[in-house]
Amino acid sequence: MLTSSTDILAPDILFQLFLPEDLRDDSDLLDDEQLQLMLFSAFLYRFVSCAYEYYFIKTFGFTIGKKLLGLKVLQCRVIIDNQGGGRNRVLLATSPDGRVSNHSAWVRSAFKNVSIAFLIPSSVTAIFNIHKRTSYDMVSNTIVVRLNARARYR
Repeated sequence: MLTSSTDILAPDILFQLFLPEDLRDDSDLLDDEQLQLMLFSAFLYRFVSCAYEYYFIKTFGFTIGKKLLGLKVLQCRVIIDNQGGGRNRVLLATSPDGRVSNHSAWVRSAFKNVSIAFLIPSSVTAIFNIHKRTSYDMVSNTIVVRLNARARYR
């Protein structure tokens, strides 16, 4: 680390520049108890998010937001395009009804929540993938599809 002649670290100088004057004293902004509570809350939120997504994807094939947008998550190992191209694609699902397995639901929800927690832009892969699959969809062998109007209200 770079230090000045008064043994103050360079990042500390930058931190002091952007800190309001009334907070520039040497006391900690957060004590250990507050920091532990914040970390516990963050881990609890991630766990609840994983459990919520796992339960809804496994049980119904969609979360509440996906249902409102007319989307559904299906188990899918292979995608075969029609010879004519266009928008019609044939999906080969691993189960007859396309339901997501326990393992795939856990992997999808965990990979998605961990990537969000560490600010990894895993959804960016959907821009470059021909089938608009995100990295957590590819890892968990799932795909998100848009339901037609009749299937939305069943």
